[in-house]
Amino acid sequence: IEDKDNSPTKTAIISNKVNAEPEVVLRRTHSFETDE
Repeated sequence: IEDKDNSPTKTAIISNKVNAEPEVVLRRTHSFETDE
């Protein structure tokens, strides 16, 4: 079970989430600025 928790797949998913968050923030900021 511990091996599964530390599996490369889980690590990749976490990395993808962390890498995706700035894009969402930039899109939100861009949309907000466009609305104004």
